[in-house]
Amino acid sequence: MLKKELFALLAVGAVACDDVEGDDDGHSHSHSHGLITAVDLSFTAASDGSNVVYRWSDAEDDGSPEIDDIVLVDGEAYDLEVFFYNELEEPVEDVTPDILDQGDEHQIFFTGSAVESDIVDHGYEDEDSKGLPLGLDNVMDSVVAGNGDLTIILQHLPEENDSPTKTEGLEDQVANGGIGSIGGDTDVSATFNLTVE
Repeated sequence: MLKKELFALLAVGAVACDDVEGDDDGHSHSHSHGLITAVDLSFTAASDGSNVVYRWSDAEDDGSPEIDDIVLVDGEAYDLEVFFYNELEEPVEDVTPDILDQGDEHQIFFTGSAVESDIVDHGYEDEDSKGLPLGLDNVMDSVVAGNGDLTIILQHLPEENDSPTKTEGLEDQVANGGIGSIGGDTDVSATFNLTVE
């Protein structure tokens, strides 16, 4: 249930996947989506259907993003959709459909102190063609009042030496050991300040 009309920028470190055919790391893949300079997080409250979009945007791709602060209601459950954009294109390019098309090689991870301290609880609501989580559609419950960081990481996970790097349980590995504990390359990493009140 991706809502293309929603266009709000979120905090993301902008990095593009390279177009690669058999690079030095043993990758044998082609990756065609463009640069990502903006991330939108669309929160829809389960109780009344109200919607708020928070954005991270590095529109100039200069490492100085503008970041919305996320404010959620204590005890509320939210549908959370994630969108990716390249603002350097004219018109702005929605990269989200490319991520969906290449879902078998991507996963979005939700980390940071707000998740680790159980201020919010995240769950995946979508999956790729192999039944593994993707992260464009999610649920997020606000568990307790508090403040923390929410980091959204889009990881590119191509095959290496003809073996998949996207496997079951990567979200647990990242939660325990950080993004460096898994393979692949980070397309974008966006950190937001999140408050539940």
